[in-house]
Amino acid sequence: QREKVTLIVASDHGFFATEHSIHVNSKLREMGLVKVEDKKVVAKDAWCVSQGGGAAVYITNREQRAEIATQIKRELERVEGIEAAFKDPKDFQKLGQATADEDKFGADVWLAAKEGYSFSNDATRDAVVTKNAKRDGTHGYLPHHPDMRGIFIAWGRGVPAGTTVGLLKNTQVAPTIARLLGLELPSSEGKPIQPIGSQAK
Repeated sequence: QREKVTLIVASDHGFFATEHSIHVNSKLREMGLVKVEDKKVVAKDAWCVSQGGGAAVYITNREQRAEIATQIKRELERVEGIEAAFKDPKDFQKLGQATADEDKFGADVWLAAKEGYSFSNDATRDAVVTKNAKRDGTHGYLPHHPDMRGIFIAWGRGVPAGTTVGLLKNTQVAPTIARLLGLELPSSEGKPIQPIGSQAK
């Protein structure tokens, strides 16, 4: 019964193709913040965890945290393929990231890669930036890039033909589906997408 069906196709983010890897922990090793022996990490005052096109740097030396964060930001901003390095609370707030003071899992420095680059966790590379053996793809980049946007396509019951809704927030998807089903999500942060579902019965 086609007239009772609504089809929604949605994604949470876009992708960039990548051809190079940035080995931040190898750079931290060069800076003396990571110690490697026989290809194994034996000590670290800081460590980077890759998130694809983004990376979180955690400073384990809490006594020199502010000094090390400033050093990391200064050095990493100069590395090929890095678009930005953030360490100030106001910048973390813009990114929607918790700081280390706000959350025990919060990073001390947040890194963003340029298109074509992604981060790795390798601390043993001789070069900080290397060319990948094959073309790949990932997400996690700064959200202002248009290619980082997800998709939202709706068709069928409750969706007026020819509707264009423009830019949306991910938090609007669930309330829209709920309205199509005749349900309410009072605790939802987002509002249903207009006019989808407003005429569904």
